Amino acid sequence: SSGINAEFILFLQGSINSANMRLVQFIRKSSPHARLLGAELTDGGNIVDLSHIAPNTLDFVRGGENAMNVAKMYLDTSPLPVARSEIELAAPITGMDKVLCIGMNYVDHCEEQGAPIPTEPLVFNKFPSCVAGPLADLPKPKCTEKLDWEVELCIVMGKEAFNVSKEEAMDYIYGFTTAHDVSARDWQFKMVDNGLLEKLWKHLPQ
Repeated sequence: SSGINAEFILFLQGSINSANMRLVQFIRKSSPHARLLGAELTDGGNIVDLSHIAPNTLDFVRGGENAMNVAKMYLDTSPLPVARSEIELAAPITGMDKVLCIGMNYVDHCEEQGAPIPTEPLVFNKFPSCVAGPLADLPKPKCTEKLDWEVELCIVMGKEAFNVSKEEAMDYIYGFTTAHDVSARDWQFKMVDNGLLEKLWKHLPQ
């Protein structure tokens, strides 16, 4: 029963220092039909267009180390940035295969809900179409009276992972961002599917 507003920056884990490069997807106000890949070099600063390297963040992730190195070399040339006033930020990554979520993973949240603290991770999913940009309007379904929100840490996986050990886990993480997770609590606890409503609406802004 929730969706996601994703925060606007993807902090990279790995060979490109997150202090030097933060990935964004953005829309030029002069050409609002296209979502582009870019890098924000300073907090709240202008954006360098990286769409000649990859059309979007997902393809950039798929490009692996090579895409990272090409981007770093390009940024070292001090390319002309796009003024922040000329763009609108979109979700930092879209088009992913799946969005996996871990529920009831904070003790105070369990107590807030009057729910027992789980001994095993509570895993559920959202449809990727629920991801929205950081400033996007979120729909409020008329059928809910208990719309709730939470701030979440999002982990972006950089490669396929299966039977990964705890010691190797960080090797599979591409980067981090944040999300504003919005839930329809009344429907979440009514539905056997752990909240189909949250998977349908654009309730996962980034």
